[in-house]
Amino acid sequence: SYVESLRSASTASAWAETSLLRSDWSRKGAKLLLTHADGKVSMELETTVALLSGEWTLRLDRNGRRLKPIDDWSVVCWHDDDGVAYLELELEFEGAKVQRQALLAKEDRVLFLADALLADDPASWDYRATLSLASGSEFAAAVETREGTLTRSDNSGETTTVAAVVPLGLPEWRRPATDAGLERSDRELVSFAHFEGRRAYFPLFLDLKGARASSPLTWRRLTVGEQLRICDAETAVAYRVQVGWEQWIFYRSLAEAANRTFFGQNLVADFFAGQFDAEGIVNDLLSIEEGNEDEAEDAAE
Repeated sequence: SYVESLRSASTASAWAETSLLRSDWSRKGAKLLLTHADGKVSMELETTVALLSGEWTLRLDRNGRRLKPIDDWSVVCWHDDDGVAYLELELEFEGAKVQRQALLAKEDRVLFLADALLADDPASWDYRATLSLASGSEFAAAVETREGTLTRSDNSGETTTVAAVVPLGLPEWRRPATDAGLERSDRELVSFAHFEGRRAYFPLFLDLKGARASSPLTWRRLTVGEQLRICDAETAVAYRVQVGWEQWIFYRSLAEAANRTFFGQNLVADFFAGQFDAEGIVNDLLSIEEGNEDEAEDAAE
């Protein structure tokens, strides 16, 4: 209806601890339902079919000892416009916190999920997060590279690709080996990493357009510069991903926000997401600067 066309299909409530990121009102649109009650984050991801369903877990070990949260997940940012729906949650630990992001690009039908670990002191860390596959959804890992696809089989046994899953924080090729990975274990997708330091970022890119998701894809970590120096991965990271002829770019500051450059972009932001148009120009999807997280107040209404 005309009234519905004026209303966003996405909504969030900090009080109800529930958020719905939705591309549009159609039944075939992309839908991500997230709840963050009782210290757990659960999700339901659907397009024309269910893709993921269950808890989005998190486990952190510091110097070989498991960390326990000192509070529940809380909403720190909610943003919804014609282009994207974006939710950011935060979980506090002793001497550390995790900021969990979910961004749905509505027209592009891509989903960006990420955890950012921000700690007070250097340590030896083990990170593990899982996403549960929905009933009937399967994960097929690529042989030579680190991405995979989500597939469904019909009654005749024919398999259809419904989404691509790209671990942006990992090298594209499986060689050389790293202390991190994305793999399937039983009915779960497992992201894991071992690293030394204070800060780290763990992003996943999901292409929810089934026809495009089966196209060739590639991704790269980009060089980020600040005052003519290259930033390390504890300061800021940026990634470019291409599926078929379409491309996107993502940036996250892990240290204090500063004026930095990457891939021709120059900005002061905590987080940035953009999409390349046909002329190769980056169009902003979302830019979050320090101090503008007050939109989270809207989610509490």
